[in-house]
Amino acid sequence: MNIKMSKITDLYDMMHNCHVQTVNYFASFFGYSFPEHDADKIQETNKINYAYEMYKRCFPDFKLPDKYSEQLKDLKQQHYKKSPHHINHYSNVSEIPNTYLYEMISDWAAANFALRNIAKNTSVPPLENWFDNTMAQLPWTEHQIDLIKKSFQIIQDKTDKNKLNLIWQNLVKIIQNI
Repeated sequence: MNIKMSKITDLYDMMHNCHVQTVNYFASFFGYSFPEHDADKIQETNKINYAYEMYKRCFPDFKLPDKYSEQLKDLKQQHYKKSPHHINHYSNVSEIPNTYLYEMISDWAAANFALRNIAKNTSVPPLENWFDNTMAQLPWTEHQIDLIKKSFQIIQDKTDKNKLNLIWQNLVKIIQNI
């Protein structure tokens, strides 16, 4: 598969924009907005690595160059450590302030929606099941668990899949035509 790097990065810009819009769609349920969410991922020095990863997810036959694969691992670790909406930013999850917990929950919901509904990845469980299987064992406070569970219920009750699909529709059409 031979594709110009600019096409890959253009697709990534669209995908990143869709993800941030989706994060903010969910965050709005809690009275928040995070317009700078994952801004480090679109900095020119980082973008190509994330763009290649996104392209590989969309087109499994695409071979991710080894150099970018290694750089991406390092970038992700740096992102997780420096971004307060990721658990790796903290020595203990009980330290996460509510604002970043809402951003984290919105990020989880956005990623879960995209994987399940846009990428059609049937192996990804619903959000609450994913949390129970991968995150519930962390030392959250009782308040945080309550906030997370209530947030999941609010997301389930308020989500309009048609509105979310509108966010992603142009990107989906482009990917289908490649």
